[in-house]
Amino acid sequence: KSNVTDLFSESAIKSMQLAQEEARLAGSTKLELQHLLLGILAEGSSEAAKLLTSQSIKLEELRLATMPEEEVTPCESAPQDFDLSKQVYFSVEMASVAARTSGCALITPEFLLFALISYEESRAVKGLQKLGVNIELFAEELRKVIRDLSIAAAQASEAAKEARAAAAIKEAK
Repeated sequence: KSNVTDLFSESAIKSMQLAQEEARLAGSTKLELQHLLLGILAEGSSEAAKLLTSQSIKLEELRLATMPEEEVTPCESAPQDFDLSKQVYFSVEMASVAARTSGCALITPEFLLFALISYEESRAVKGLQKLGVNIELFAEELRKVIRDLSIAAAQASEAAKEARAAAAIKEAK
C-alpha cells in the first residue's frame, strides 16, 4: 500500500513536520505557505535550507516577517492532521510534477520551495522580500540547485542501470 510520504524525501518529510509545528505555534489549523517556508528553513540540511541561510535568513526573523498582522495564540493541543491551504496543496502538486520532469524520484524541499515562491502575493514571499530577498535572483539560484540535483539523480539512475546490467551479465555466465 502506497503512502503519500513515499513521494517525499526524508528532508521534505522533516520540513513538512516542522511546518506543522510552525502552524501550531502560529495558532493556525491550516498549513499555509509561510509555515512550509519556515519548515524548510528549520529543517536545515537541505540545499533549499542552505540557500535560504545563504541569504542571511534566520528562522526567528522569518517567523516575524511572515506573521499575520493580528495577534495569534499558539494552539494548546496540536491537531493530528492540519488541513493544507489551497496554495500548499497546489505547491505540493507543482513540486511533484517538477520533480518527475527533472528525473527525481522524490519531492525534495528544493522543489517545494520553488513551487511556493511562485505565489508572489503570499505571506511567505512577502516575508522573504521584507528580509531583503530579491525573489527573481533567488529563483534563479534555486533553479541552479535543482538543475544540479537533477544531474545527480540522472547520474545515480545511470549508475544503477549499469550495476544491474553488470549483475545480469555476471549471473548469465
